[in-house]
Amino acid sequence: MPGKRLVAGVVFFCFDSIFLVAQQPSPELALDEAARAFEQGKTAEAEQKLRPILEKHPSDLRALLLEGAILDSAGRYSEAEGTRTLICNWPA
Repeated sequence: MPGKRLVAGVVFFCFDSIFLVAQQPSPELALDEAARAFEQGKTAEAEQKLRPILEKHPSDLRALLLEGAILDSAGRYSEAEGTRTLICNWPA
């Protein structure tokens, strides 16, 4: 659903702006590439780029927010629920 993707993208970038300062250093370039793929509607590519980041940095808030947006936009709501729980309990 394009509408959900747009909303998820807007939410992601709002949270990104708010929390970026509070984060510890993370692989920003790779996250930027994943976010760009998501913005272009390439959810599979975005998820593929995001996986290694989350494996190395499982509590990276920006990565978690992007993962939640990707999962929601793909209709994978039960998987997204776990990500939302992690976000609500941040910092992990």
